[in-house]
Amino acid sequence: MPKNRRACPKLNPFPTAWAELDIEGLGSAIYKIHKAEAIERNDFTEYELGKVIINGRKSLDVVCKEGFLRILEIQPAGKRSMAISDFLNGLRL
Repeated sequence: MPKNRRACPKLNPFPTAWAELDIEGLGSAIYKIHKAEAIERNDFTEYELGKVIINGRKSLDVVCKEGFLRILEIQPAGKRSMAISDFLNGLRL
């Protein structure tokens, strides 16, 4: 592996994750998730795992095995990182 390839993760001071999300109206795309929090709710069994749930223009939740993952800051491919409310305001829902 080239040296610069190994150095790239060191440039980001905080841990991030990549995810392929199928968002209604956009289709499936890869996003970098900068901030998220676990949400414990009892109704997560109503949905299939991995389903993306948009709550108006304020939050985006992903169904997980034991609850929801609420995405707080996201970065679409080729764009800047933004708060989830800014990202949702740019969608045509």
